[in-house]
Amino acid sequence: MTSPKNHQKALHVKNTWGKRTDKLLFFSTEKDENLPTVKLPVQEGYAFLWNKTREAFKFVYEKYLQNYDWFMKSNDVAFVNVENLCYMLSNYSPSKPTYFGCKYKLPGSGQVFMSGGGSYIISQEALRLFV
Repeated sequence: MTSPKNHQKALHVKNTWGKRTDKLLFFSTEKDENLPTVKLPVQEGYAFLWNKTREAFKFVYEKYLQNYDWFMKSNDVAFVNVENLCYMLSNYSPSKPTYFGCKYKLPGSGQVFMSGGGSYIISQEALRLFV
């Protein structure tokens, strides 16, 4: 995930750990051929992050579900040791609904959500069920 004002930051992901992934997509509300980005039909801003996340996963589901075992949602300021991540995931089956990341519970509401700030990983089956 990125935003138009952070496309420069996203270039650092592309030029470092992004090179070591099987597929790298940047989701934004504006096109940028330098990344390149997938332009999502949502409004930009913190209040619309859920819409952006949902649309990004829907896009990935429609275009790439059968091509990859695992899917990572990350931000344009994250750093990932791709080799260590792949090694960890090798012990799990992508055909089981699996999620790795940080779950947050909103105080007083009981609502639980996946935090994207530190990135999270979902299996192929989890993506299928989610979408």
